[in-house]
Amino acid sequence: MKVGFTGTRHGMTDEQRRAFIARAKEAGVTEFHYGVCDGADEDAWDVFTSARDLGFERPRTVAHPPSNPAKRLHNTMPFDDEVRPEAEYLTRNRNIVDASETLWAAPDGPEERRSGTWATVRYARRVGKPVVVFWPDGSVTEG
Repeated sequence: MKVGFTGTRHGMTDEQRRAFIARAKEAGVTEFHYGVCDGADEDAWDVFTSARDLGFERPRTVAHPPSNPAKRLHNTMPFDDEVRPEAEYLTRNRNIVDASETLWAAPDGPEERRSGTWATVRYARRVGKPVVVFWPDGSVTEG
């Protein structure tokens, strides 16, 4: 399964991370597409690149870096299996969704209009991709 990911720049809570790891173990992820930003992107990347230590197969990692380097991670891309061309945030987020079979999201709270994470979730829903949301309290919703 090809999973796209979007999440808060604040990083995942411990509860989100535990729920994310549990889902990653059971999902059979073969490719992980992420936006290469500080926060939840790095947390999710850490989970998938530590997969063998966590008890599941490491998927292929595909970086989708933003054209603005201000919030970009610089320590992950040398270890990714593929790095896609840089793109503006909105375009990059849509590219992640388009390259994936499902979108996993780790927001920092309820839906907001001016949020890149939520804009990505709305786009995925609009194009008919399944969405899994990992809430800060560790609960998970699908749809």
